[in-house]
Amino acid sequence: MKIQADEGGKAAKKKMGCTLSIKTDKCPSPFDPDVYLIRQPSSPVEKKLPLEIRKKISSTAKPCLNRSPQRKWIRSVSVMDTRCSLTTRDKYQIIKSWKGIARDLHTTGVTMFLRMFQEHDDLRKFFKFGDYKESSDLLQNKIFQNHVMLVMHTLDEAICSMGDTDYVMEMLRGVGKSHRRLPEFNFMIFSRIEEPFLIAVKETLGDRYSANMDNIYRKTVKFIIRELSQGFNDTPKAID
Repeated sequence: MKIQADEGGKAAKKKMGCTLSIKTDKCPSPFDPDVYLIRQPSSPVEKKLPLEIRKKISSTAKPCLNRSPQRKWIRSVSVMDTRCSLTTRDKYQIIKSWKGIARDLHTTGVTMFLRMFQEHDDLRKFFKFGDYKESSDLLQNKIFQNHVMLVMHTLDEAICSMGDTDYVMEMLRGVGKSHRRLPEFNFMIFSRIEEPFLIAVKETLGDRYSANMDNIYRKTVKFIIRELSQGFNDTPKAID
């Protein structure tokens, strides 16, 4: 049920705790964390598309500020995506927050790996640069630097694509599957990246890392670890 806003700006709220949507001619701010913007279909062909396809069109379109104010918009209250335990608002916030990390992926990644090796020295054996014990030596090692960026680009792709959960799940499972080639590796090792990741993100974001963002990042990294583990454990399909 949609509530039509009158000229005086009044809108009746939907009762019984159901989702409230407000239809308005005014283009809302794309930086408002309380709403998830979904562009209304504006052509006969587009109106026939499934809602999920229309949402994808909206998410890949130009920023709201660059659009005509005559367009009509729907403001939808955030809903939970049970696959990743994140609401649409959570996804909006982490994608926005991650921009601060994306500007300094390398530093964040180095911090994450150094912390991981500090807490789990036994993991060094899985890396070609594992013989380097000192942080200063690792920082000079090109193989280490390249691996840091490989991992960070994977995390970047996952978090920046959280608007398409199916794609993220498929991508992460593929990455998890690729780890089967490592001798002695098991899926539980993925979980060891959780705290080092959170510490590195917190260090990079500083004051921008609020209690709310800590909760969102924790949910996100648990989702990432779960999908990596799922990909590693998936039984290979039999060849007919």
